[in-house]
Amino acid sequence: MEQKGPTGKDLQKEFYSGKKKRHTIKNLILTNKDKTILFLSNTISGKTHDLKVAENTMITSAIPKDVACILGSSFEGIEKTSKKVNIIKPKKKPKKRELTATQKAKNTRISKKRIFVENAFAGIKRFRITSDVIRCFRKDFKHLILVLAAGLWNLPLFFNKRFNS
Repeated sequence: MEQKGPTGKDLQKEFYSGKKKRHTIKNLILTNKDKTILFLSNTISGKTHDLKVAENTMITSAIPKDVACILGSSFEGIEKTSKKVNIIKPKKKPKKRELTATQKAKNTRISKKRIFVENAFAGIKRFRITSDVIRCFRKDFKHLILVLAAGLWNLPLFFNKRFNS
């Protein structure tokens, strides 16, 4: 999610993402294959690495060992910090080299399983307030927006599952 740059040099530095070249914020989201959002982490500055967010929330320790945890490629090295055995993530392309055909095929299979997660992200971003620039600096306002958007996204999924089965 994008936000208006805060005033003051220290706050500017905290929220500025060098990768995106913007002031951003970030959340970690856990979904199931029904596209239901099961977990939404606290909203933090966008320059924080995904792996650090996962370690701080200890999200992988909350998932049972027999359940597969399908992650994005930004979680490189989570095997070292997590006690979870069943972690599935795509292989990143090494610098100045290409992936082999088998690695590319495996990444394709993983992305087909992970598409439900991306659909849930897109579902939240349908609510325009989550993808527009936020100019309010009230404490926890941005997090409240994401919680409400996630709840609104989950609402029809819950009722469809509950009353149409």
